[in-house]
Amino acid sequence: MRLKTILILILISLIARNTSKINKNIIKSPNKELNLSFFLTNNNQPAYTLSYKNTMVLDTSLMAFVLKKNPALKTNFKIIGTEFKTFNKSWKPVWGEYDSIENNYNELKIHLKETSNLKRELYIVFKLYDEGLGFRYEFPKQPNLNKVVIMDEQTQFHLTNDATAWWIPADYDSYEYHYTKSKVSEINALKAGYEQRHDRHSNNLHAVNTPVTLKTNEGLYVSIHEANLINYSGMTLAVKSNNTLQSELVPALDGNTVKVNTPFVILRGEQFK
Repeated sequence: MRLKTILILILISLIARNTSKINKNIIKSPNKELNLSFFLTNNNQPAYTLSYKNTMVLDTSLMAFVLKKNPALKTNFKIIGTEFKTFNKSWKPVWGEYDSIENNYNELKIHLKETSNLKRELYIVFKLYDEGLGFRYEFPKQPNLNKVVIMDEQTQFHLTNDATAWWIPADYDSYEYHYTKSKVSEINALKAGYEQRHDRHSNNLHAVNTPVTLKTNEGLYVSIHEANLINYSGMTLAVKSNNTLQSELVPALDGNTVKVNTPFVILRGEQFK
């Protein structure tokens, strides 16, 4: 079952800054300008960095899931396997600007397993294109993770500086806003015309709907979005400390965000220019 894709397109080469990184796995884009590194932190939490031409675009960005009535999928992981793959094939769209579109990427698939008694497994698949990064989470069928209620997803995008952003508020009920331009640290829905009423709803005034476009201090443009949402909640991005955006899922009326059975897949992505 396909549920969600995250698209992150970036033009940058990777340099690790955090000395807590262990179990590092690295892939490059086909043109070798983008560089992604996956690793486990000192408490064995999944994390990644992304760079372009030796300039860090995303510094240590953590990955985790908060579950209902179960421990979070967050720490105490070990890497039990990795798979590398290169893909290059063109496909013809039904309509659009181009007669043929090239699908060319290098892929890294990480097999994770908890060292705790539950020994739950999680796969993370990164696809690195010349134009950016796409990644997905895969939850395989397993005894201790069968019926899953996800309360929130904590995927981070840790920028290296207070970038300029073009954004609209994380309103669950409407996208009818003019885009606001501000620094990431200045994102505030009240400054963008948001007001609470029957057809408006936001749990976090310092969060944005995707897609959100960013311009770093180095002049790099970054766009963060998701795709292929099937049986999965939409993603908003909350402003955290240290120039970090973190996913916050849109809840249902009962407060839960996602109810699924394994196996299932969650897709994410970014794009850069």
